[in-house]
Amino acid sequence: MASIRANCRKIMCIGRNYADHITELNNTAPKQPFFFLKPASSILVPGSGPVLRPKGVSLHYEVELGLVIGKTVRDLDPNDEEAALDAIQSYVLAIDMTARNVQDEAKKKGLPWSIAKGFDTFLPISQEIAKSRIPNPHDAFLRLSVGQNERQADSTSLMLYRIPQQLAQISRVMTLEKGDIVLTGTPKGVGQVKAGDVMRASIEVGGKEIEEGRIEVEVQDREGRTPNISLHSNITRLINMQVAEILSDINSLRVCYPTGQYDNADSIAQGHNEALALVNVHKTITGSDSSESGSALADKTPADDQTDLRRAKELVELHYEVKARHANGTVDEELYQARQDVRRILRELPTV
Repeated sequence: MASIRANCRKIMCIGRNYADHITELNNTAPKQPFFFLKPASSILVPGSGPVLRPKGVSLHYEVELGLVIGKTVRDLDPNDEEAALDAIQSYVLAIDMTARNVQDEAKKKGLPWSIAKGFDTFLPISQEIAKSRIPNPHDAFLRLSVGQNERQADSTSLMLYRIPQQLAQISRVMTLEKGDIVLTGTPKGVGQVKAGDVMRASIEVGGKEIEEGRIEVEVQDREGRTPNISLHSNITRLINMQVAEILSDINSLRVCYPTGQYDNADSIAQGHNEALALVNVHKTITGSDSSESGSALADKTPADDQTDLRRAKELVELHYEVKARHANGTVDEELYQARQDVRRILRELPTV
């Protein structure tokens, strides 16, 4: 079993592949197979210890059929089922552990899910299942229980996208290599587990349980320092992407010096370009060409973004001041101070 983890370079996970699971999490059905990555370091082989729940994490289970890839797969034809099944070396049953509260935050902010999926021990797997034991991977039955309560029980026949479509979509983007694992999605019934809970998962073919496909693993709280699971917001990310350019312009722009020496007309034109850059920041923040009050701007932003928003709002206000003064041909100490204030705000904004 150690060889599965040692030989795995990447774990590709198909999301939202069972209709009822999409509904229970209030998600939107994808128009094509949707996938994300888990690190190989998250694999927890049988007998190697418990699933560790980081502090502050709402930990959820998701039982899935896993494919162990046996050859290089690149640009697979989604209609070629024979080639898709030929690429599979063996199978595993897997539980895709998810920090649900972290994932929810990532979804809201348009950020990757890796921080919610990639903790150590977040992928308990079964023993390797020989390919011959599952003649048709689209006709197996998955079960998961917590304690004595069965939580998940559904057939892989309910997959929205079959395995050839999954492998085709993944291999168009990145080559699948021998030893890689593909998780094919989870059915309905996902839910939370806490320290002391014992999860048991199994897979059946033709009504008979496959012994080597069993998982039994306990959940324990992770000791040590609480991991930093805070996420930067979209507004911070967008501001940072644009203000790097603005800062470069500002550093090269000599509008006015405290000594009273002023730039010539050419530098005023360059300054107007800086103002236009600030206009773009304003559009990014507000989605509008028009000025908005601080309260109107604040209404559009989540409470946890208020500090960044306040600085962004200052940038917007400075943009109007700089733009107006350049338009009037005004070059004075106040314009110089506005430039300095912009630089100060840029320094205060968090980096991503």
